[in-house]
Amino acid sequence: MENKIENMDDKLEEQNIEIPEVEVETGDVALDAEELVEISEDIRIETNKEKKAREKKEAKAEKEAKKQKRIERQNTKAAKFIRRSAIWILAILIIFLAGFATSHIIISRPTMAELEQSIADLTTAEAKIISLESEVEDLSSLEAVNESLQTEIEDVNTHITILSARVSVTDALLALQDGDLAEVSLELDKVEATLKTLKTMLNADQQAVVTSMEQRLDLVMGELDEDTTAAAMDLEVLSAKLTSLENTLFANP
Repeated sequence: MENKIENMDDKLEEQNIEIPEVEVETGDVALDAEELVEISEDIRIETNKEKKAREKKEAKAEKEAKKQKRIERQNTKAAKFIRRSAIWILAILIIFLAGFATSHIIISRPTMAELEQSIADLTTAEAKIISLESEVEDLSSLEAVNESLQTEIEDVNTHITILSARVSVTDALLALQDGDLAEVSLELDKVEATLKTLKTMLNADQQAVVTSMEQRLDLVMGELDEDTTAAAMDLEVLSAKLTSLENTLFANP
């Protein structure tokens, strides 16, 4: 029993636990020793709990410290990245500004000189335009005369074309009276070509009149081999239509 007590004392001393002094009477040595063992066991159990709690607390503190260090490392990496990004952005900005300044020196100044020269050329051109406008005003009356002459020339050409068609129709009638069908066909071909030319010289309403003449001419061509009398009558109708068109366009008021 004494050995047990000594061993227990040694363990308690290793764990820095003070043991309360117990007065043991001679007659109660056995009973008090057993009670002391029980008390020691209770103290040892309680000490183990405290040790586990302390170890758990230390593990938690160590975990928190590692977590804090990891956060600090991440913050340090982020700060380094931001710092490097800021340096790159600043470098790019400096390069851009240097390029802008260089382009201003190399490009803008010559461009300004060209612009000044262009303005001078424009001023000269404006002066020439003013001079030409004055000349145009002097020539405006001549242009009006020219337009009038051009209209008269067009009218003359149209009149000549109608007269040409009338002459060909008259020649075809004379050849038909002589029985020269070959000559009649030749003159009718001339009339056909002349009517096509005449169409291009007239407006839409007048072109419709010429179209009816072309239809009459087709009747004459179909009647030459079968009924020369009908052909002659249709030629006279065609001649009358040409005379009517001439009077409409060129009759004196």
